[in-house]
Parts: sequence; C-alpha cells; structure tokens
Amino acid sequence: SPEPRWGLHLEGQLRRSDVVANDQQLLLRPGMFRNVGKQQRLIGGYTYVRNTPPPGSVTILGIEPRHTLYAEYSRGDTAGWAHISQYGRLENTLAGSRRNHPELSYSFRQRIRYHLALRIDANDTHTLRPTYYTVYDEVAIRIQPPRGLPLLNTNRTYFAAGWHVASRCEFELAYMYQYRPLSNGIVAEQNHSVQFTIISTRSLLKLFR
Repeated sequence: SPEPRWGLHLEGQLRRSDVVANDQQLLLRPGMFRNVGKQQRLIGGYTYVRNTPPPGSVTILGIEPRHTLYAEYSRGDTAGWAHISQYGRLENTLAGSRRNHPELSYSFRQRIRYHLALRIDANDTHTLRPTYYTVYDEVAIRIQPPRGLPLLNTNRTYFAAGWHVASRCEFELAYMYQYRPLSNGIVAEQNHSVQFTIISTRSLLKLFR
C-alpha cells in the first residue's frame, strides 16, 4: 500500500549506566511527518530529555532536563541489497543545568545534527541469523557555542545486527561508541554502549484497531 502523506513519529530511549544499575538518560521524541517525495520526509516535533547525574557526582547536583523543538529532513536511497539513509536536523534547546549548584537554571542552545547510515540485507530465510546489518555515523555541531565549549558536540558510531520479527517490525542488537569533547578541548568523554532497539513502521490506526 502507498505510504501516507502525513503521519506521527514516536521515539523513546532509555539509557542506563554500570550495566543496568543506574539511571542515565530518558529521551522522548514525538513529532509529525510529511512525505514529500520518494523516500523523502520532513519532520517537526519536540524532544524531552532527562539526564541523571552519576552516583556520587560532586559537580552535577541533580537531574538536568532539556526541552527541544526540532525540524528534520530525511531521505533514503536503495541500490540492490544496500540501503543508504541520511537526515539533517536543526535542534533548538532549552538546556537545564545543575552544574555546581542545586538550583535549576536554563540556557538556550542550537545544534545541527547529521546522520548517515548504510544498511545491508543479509538473509531472507526464517533462521536465527540476522536478516540485515546496519552501520551509521552521526555528528552534532553546536551553533555559536557558549564560551569554553567546542564546536563539536558529539560523534556517534553505531554497528548493529537486525532481525525482522513481525510485519513492519524489526529488532536490532547494537554497539554504539560516543565521543563527546569536554569544555577544555583536551579531555573527551568516551562511552561504549550495548543497545537494544525495536523499530516499527506500522500504522497506528491499524495497530489499535
């Protein structure tokens, strides 16, 4: 069936540290999309992020929320068994901070995010082997960063094996590496994560009938 012209985008992420012992981050990203061409889409929406400091932190003295309005353009291209997808996103954020003080204060920040992914089909049979593999790199660049912060915000590299588990539903088991330079421009935060992802492109109207 043809793709709908309008639709809803719903995304949620839950990140924990020390395997699964401690809260780290909750992300909720609802939005509305419009298909504007073959494998081309415009999305606008809102992102809520709740960052929890590490246990015993002496610099971040409480939960730090972020509220973001975003606009995104995405497109995909297919060549045989290879699928290339990419998007660019403009993010306008009110970032809450409790760094070195328990009272919550906000600052306005802007970022441009670019994401480039390659997906390779691997297996169409009903076995336990992955049905596809995917890799992506994602870079977030600050616009007019506050004094002391570098232009590069984050760089994420992702490798995953994926399985078709139902009609228009997939499961991915992945490794993600995140590089995030700190304000001194010398030291960087480097995170290694195991990630489980469920992706569904089913119609919400059909899902709840």
